[in-house]
Amino acid sequence: MTLDEIRAKHPALGLGLYALEPGEPVTLEMLTADGQSFQFRGATVQAAIDLAFPPEPEPPAPEPSVFD
Repeated sequence: MTLDEIRAKHPALGLGLYALEPGEPVTLEMLTADGQSFQFRGATVQAAIDLAFPPEPEPPAPEPSVFD
């Protein structure tokens, strides 16, 4: 998921994405409509986003059958 996709899917969230110290983790900060704040830190922008919005698991490969 990208930042644009998050904004489109969750328009009521306030989002901040920053890396203030060179070489340190990236922080994704989310603010809810009721004032709650959540922070997710990752080595990269995508890692921080994945912590906040874990990717959907890939469906398992179909089991081979006698017809394969």
